[in-house]
Amino acid sequence: MIWDWDLRTNSLVWNDSVETVFGHKQNRIYPEIQWWRDHLHVQDRDRVIGGLQAVIDGGGTSWSDHYRYRRADGTYANVMDRGYVARDNTGAAIRVIGAMTDITERSRSEAAIRFQAQLLNAVQQAVVATDPDGLVIFWNTFAEKLYGWAADEAVGKPIEELTPSPFLRQHASEIFERGAAGESWTGEFLVQGKAGKAFPALLTTSPVRDEHNIVLGFVRVSIDLTERRNLEEQFRQSQKMDAVGRLAGGIAHDFNNLLTVIRLNTEIIMEGLDPTDPRSEDVKQIRSAAERASSLTRQLLAFSRKQILQPRVLDMNSVVSSVEPMLRRLIGEDIVIGSSCTARGYVVADPGQLEQILVNLVVNARDAMPQGGRISIETQNVELDETYTSEHAPVVPGRYVMLAVGDTGVGMTRDTREHAFDPFFTTKEAGKGTGLGLATVYGIVKQSGGYVWIYSEPGQGTTLKLYFPEVSSAAAFKTGEYKIMAKEQARGSETILLVEDEEAVRGLTSRILEKQGYRVIAAQHGREAMDIATKEAGHIDLVLTDIVMPGMNGRGLVERLAGIRPRIKSLYMSGYTDDDIVRRGFIEPSKSFLQKPFTSEALLQTVRKVLDEG
Repeated sequence: MIWDWDLRTNSLVWNDSVETVFGHKQNRIYPEIQWWRDHLHVQDRDRVIGGLQAVIDGGGTSWSDHYRYRRADGTYANVMDRGYVARDNTGAAIRVIGAMTDITERSRSEAAIRFQAQLLNAVQQAVVATDPDGLVIFWNTFAEKLYGWAADEAVGKPIEELTPSPFLRQHASEIFERGAAGESWTGEFLVQGKAGKAFPALLTTSPVRDEHNIVLGFVRVSIDLTERRNLEEQFRQSQKMDAVGRLAGGIAHDFNNLLTVIRLNTEIIMEGLDPTDPRSEDVKQIRSAAERASSLTRQLLAFSRKQILQPRVLDMNSVVSSVEPMLRRLIGEDIVIGSSCTARGYVVADPGQLEQILVNLVVNARDAMPQGGRISIETQNVELDETYTSEHAPVVPGRYVMLAVGDTGVGMTRDTREHAFDPFFTTKEAGKGTGLGLATVYGIVKQSGGYVWIYSEPGQGTTLKLYFPEVSSAAAFKTGEYKIMAKEQARGSETILLVEDEEAVRGLTSRILEKQGYRVIAAQHGREAMDIATKEAGHIDLVLTDIVMPGMNGRGLVERLAGIRPRIKSLYMSGYTDDDIVRRGFIEPSKSFLQKPFTSEALLQTVRKVLDEG
């Protein structure tokens, strides 16, 4: 049975248990402390009243006693009574809240109390009860964990002192007004615990009222939002990177078609000029600019994860050891580079792209140490458990091979870390970098099914950790050797079905192939190519097709052609592809691929290679 004695008004209120336990009707109880005193057994009255008053006057916070209390039928019950003395900031007693228990039912009541306490302590949320003035009267186990205060430290103290929050102070009147109206209040805000470190929390506070709608106190339930906020931020970052990646991939695709036209035209012009012609130098400058632009689009494709990878099952340690001599030539004499490769097992990745990753990371590390320093390269096997992945969404638990590159350079601020993978973002001075180094790393790792994280603080250096899923077998993909042949050897007389939706690329490609003796049948899209293949009476040796086209894509075309011309060979070309060839991360090892923008030599070499394959 709960009672609440307001020392300022001398009023005393009881909960409904006063009737069920002792038989006293609420409407016949005089709402003052004297009613309680009158029902004490005459032999216990002075002792009980004196003991309670001594606690109040002596600055105590808790009181308890056993005594006899008169029921409505005139009999006496043996009771255990406990009270908590609430005090204001000056220490003056303002309220006593208590619970009276009929010890006849003591065992059952104590078991119920223990169960309720266990329930509240089992809740994985901070549950705190306060009196109407905000003094803590209950503090569960999770509240101890969340805020750092032990229950015996918290009980009796103002909640504002234990969990200071400017937001709560500003909205205290609103919370109280809602409570007085019987409404709950829920809000998110920054709050501090015992350690003084602020963290985001979600709080719901609800009033506890008696049958007369008098507010007996408040129950506050709160949870830490730190992990949720981190996951939300990682999700936003992932969405941003995907959006920028789609934009970058689209730009690169369009530019690669334009660059194909520029590069092929410059080659045709160069063939028609005498080497001593002063215009040949101008054409070379155009070709050089196109090559640099091609390099930029390759990096954009890497970032957007829309490049064609040719992966193999490989040993990460072997990649590091093979590229390390070249890396040493990239850094100055005042920088020491060391490696510790302890990983065992294999990963599926494009070895050329892994080498590109190492070059980009080492160059970045070098530039971050203008006064010299140390670069470390490390590989090791790691098991990422659910604890790690819960803090690093969207990482999947499992076994990984980690590649880490660290430096002792200037480090990064938080803002720099947040934008480090953005394409064209750079902290280097004008002309010193494109801002695509880390963007390229990010794209390659993500397209390879891995994850990358930056660990850096200003003045403390930077470490990038790359995680690639570990595979159990070392059965590598078989890839043919690309042998350079003379231009005369690249000639042929076979019939080639050329399918390309960009008119300029289609025309130049036909021109180059026909000049080398091939018979070329050009089609603008897949439907037209199928019509040609159906009606053409002669033999078609090769279909050279773009992958992304309106309507039927290149892969669908090749599969349909195989149905009517099973001996036809195929060669894909693209600036990037967005169909499931790339969504799976690579084209099949058995398929040949020509990356735009290509040179006439690369075109002729690749066509001849595919035609000569058995």
